[in-house]
Amino acid sequence: PNNILLGRSGEVELMNAGVVFEPQGAEKFAAKFSVFGTPHYISPEALKGYPPDPMTDIYALGVLAYDLVTGVKPFEGETLEELRKQHLEDEVTAPHEVMKALPKEVGELLVWMLQKSPNDRPTATKLVSTLERVEKSIKRTGMTQKFQAFDPNEKS
Repeated sequence: PNNILLGRSGEVELMNAGVVFEPQGAEKFAAKFSVFGTPHYISPEALKGYPPDPMTDIYALGVLAYDLVTGVKPFEGETLEELRKQHLEDEVTAPHEVMKALPKEVGELLVWMLQKSPNDRPTATKLVSTLERVEKSIKRTGMTQKFQAFDPNEKS
């Protein structure tokens, strides 16, 4: 979230997008296959030392979306090792358990984005088409008013 900025006209800018590639000269700062990333947002495959790719970013976006939608991060820990273990082994708490008013489709999408295996996550194309379908479904069912009326300070 610290790398996502809103511009004056409402545009969204992503800063420090080095997670999708190994920056030129990175070997000067760390050994090959070193793990780079923000502990709450790092994907299981990145923690295992695999090079980042777009599916790594889908996972990080899933963590961010989960946090924005429910008000809590999917994994919390006091230490880096606790977070590492959770990202690698623990299933995410179903979003509708955290926020009861959450439309089912939104929760399912968040869980899909947070799958441990990159092959089990949506591609960017599937993510966009699913978001469009979920948006239409929420509007059609009238859930938008209930969903937008959610007070993050209110316990669900």
